[in-house]
Amino acid sequence: MRTIAAPLLAHAQLDQTTLAMCWRVERADGGFILGTTHDRDLEISSGDLAGTYRAATAISGSDVRSTSDMSVDNMEVRGALDQAGPGTDVTVADVEAGLLDAAPAQTFLVNWQAPDNGQVITRRGYLGEISRDAEGNYRTELRGLMQLLQQNIGRTYGERCDVKRFGDARCGLDVDALIVPGTVSAVASRRRFNVAYNLAGTGLVSGDHKLGEITFTSGANSGYTRQIKRDVIDAVSGAIELWESMPLDVVIGDDVTLRPGCNRTWEACVRWDNTLNFRGHGRWIPGIPAIIRAP
Repeated sequence: MRTIAAPLLAHAQLDQTTLAMCWRVERADGGFILGTTHDRDLEISSGDLAGTYRAATAISGSDVRSTSDMSVDNMEVRGALDQAGPGTDVTVADVEAGLLDAAPAQTFLVNWQAPDNGQVITRRGYLGEISRDAEGNYRTELRGLMQLLQQNIGRTYGERCDVKRFGDARCGLDVDALIVPGTVSAVASRRRFNVAYNLAGTGLVSGDHKLGEITFTSGANSGYTRQIKRDVIDAVSGAIELWESMPLDVVIGDDVTLRPGCNRTWEACVRWDNTLNFRGHGRWIPGIPAIIRAP
């Protein structure tokens, strides 16, 4: 049963109220985005929801769709991107960096004349996919907790290895020991640039960073990571192409680190001498994959 603080409950029962909606989003980097639909900032001084909720976030929400049949509840949220840079609002860099993907979020009501008199949470959930347009607006969806029940949980049968991340506990390979530093030497775009690095003594060869990760350690993209689509283009080693663009401009001289990748095949496990930890099924239990495999 929902519990509402007595002062807030008494206020809500009045003929005229001064209620405002607030929202709180936890970013992947541990920061928070706090906003309110009120026309001035609201300060909550204590409790789990403490913080300054900014009116400048310019957010608006649709009606909340809520059912009793365990289907997913959702609420569409729209707003304007903060062009001034990182802060307590949604920025282009936040969206491009994926800091808000599936971010935990909640909305709640407060009495804007007395925010510390209690808050009543109206919705908890996670942000859906965020889209933005050329006019500086973004749109996303606050999905209810039932969304988690729509996801597949557990392993699925497949021919390829199903480790979550190359080098994790189930993989068992110490991939972090194979990370090499590099420096951007040429730039074509945020998705295509060259990196100079030295593989001598590492046991790595050109092509090992395909499907791996690149992390910027200096420059405007410092701290951002992207997956590598390929690391050899037109026989040029270190020619990097990403699946997704970096959020900000890549500049010659930016420092990076390169983490090797794996395509989750048995042959890749042989390459890394890690066949004892291969987590695929099709090689050991022939089935549909073996039947439909081309000669």
